Amino acid sequence: MRAALIALAATAAPTLAQADVFPLGDRQGVTFNQIAYELPEGPATSAWGRVTVDPARVARLTGESAGFVSVRTDLGWVALNLPVQLDPEFPRAFADATIVDDGATLPVSFEFSLGAERERASLDAAVVFSTTPLLGQADLAPLATLPPSPFQVVKVTEDLVTGVALDFEPPSPGGLPPPPPNPQIELPAPLEGYWARMTPNPVNVNAGKNQCAPIAIANAFEYLRLTFGSTRGFATLHDHVRGVLGDTSLAAAIDSLARRDVADTCNGDGIDYCIDSPIQTGLFSAALAYLSISNDVNRVHVRYQGDFGDSCSQDHDVKATDDGPEVTFEWICDRIDAGDAVVLTRHKKKVDVEAAKGQPIYPGMFEVIVNAHAIRVHGCGVMGGRPFLRVLNDPQQDKDIDGACTERDGLTSELVFVEDLDYDGVLNYGSDPNKELAFAFAVSIDP
Repeated sequence: MRAALIALAATAAPTLAQADVFPLGDRQGVTFNQIAYELPEGPATSAWGRVTVDPARVARLTGESAGFVSVRTDLGWVALNLPVQLDPEFPRAFADATIVDDGATLPVSFEFSLGAERERASLDAAVVFSTTPLLGQADLAPLATLPPSPFQVVKVTEDLVTGVALDFEPPSPGGLPPPPPNPQIELPAPLEGYWARMTPNPVNVNAGKNQCAPIAIANAFEYLRLTFGSTRGFATLHDHVRGVLGDTSLAAAIDSLARRDVADTCNGDGIDYCIDSPIQTGLFSAALAYLSISNDVNRVHVRYQGDFGDSCSQDHDVKATDDGPEVTFEWICDRIDAGDAVVLTRHKKKVDVEAAKGQPIYPGMFEVIVNAHAIRVHGCGVMGGRPFLRVLNDPQQDKDIDGACTERDGLTSELVFVEDLDYDGVLNYGSDPNKELAFAFAVSIDP
């Protein structure tokens, strides 16, 4: 990599012939947030930060349609190699598909530690776009003296409990989750480079309170309709717009099939996985039921990993195949390669010595589930030997504010590393060893 750095102006961007590293400033395709979490006593500012990159804006400024954005603060390199790809290459499964909207300009986000929970309005950071990933000290050292620039920081408020209800009673949040660790730059050599597999049509719709599972399923089905509706005949019977039980939206139809108790977008319960009794709710049951109603069941195939779907996997006419008790990265990537729609849930756990219903992790200690969340996976990849997923998310669900039901627009496409941080054989979601991949299902329709 050439050490030369070119000052970037909004009106005159350098080309690759001049340099392959470009500094970026405020309002040049990179935005920063500080996350506040909803607690019983009200929102509390956390030490979690989020950086979001707009590929279209960065491409216009740099003249490059693909590359990586990295961020350095006074805590060191806090974000490394956020992929910027204006024209992604799709797997061969999409060769005969009608790509209505490839979503190439969808921003991508990554969470990092701000170091302290104090509220801040700005952040000094050095932000660089590089045409190749920065994978070690040899790449990062020439950038160590790049002077920081001031960036505006916007606070966003998110929920801690987000919508998949389970058999355990969620305890009080008990304060804020610890911030994610910032990336280590003492990286081993040699390192793998970077590869990614993406699906087109990364549609995402705002979720009501505790509506993450119906929205994730609706996002997945709408992706299949947009991508394979004309070539393979995949159909939905409802419009994919924001809505809850009682209206005509796709998410509302799934709400109904899942038996989710909901009054409006600000008041609704979470749901479980399978409807095994008259009093239960179920996200997997709802997905299978909708597919049975809307499509030719002889052409639809559902595959799943994780034990949570076993009790209802054969309750409907759609073929459902159990692909194993644990969610694996390789399986998700295989499904992305095949063009499937993938829905994933993750569980947040805690260690509780008193929880007899919990899963023993070592003598006298148990892991219990305290909350869960559902998302749609629309990409996967490996960077520097670390596997990651690209997920569609709405962490800012609707809520009552001063007595008024208020829609909060917080849709994100996040890059999340999935590694076994606590060595228990289960992949963790992001940098929190208490968050684990729990269940995933993938939907395909035969040509």
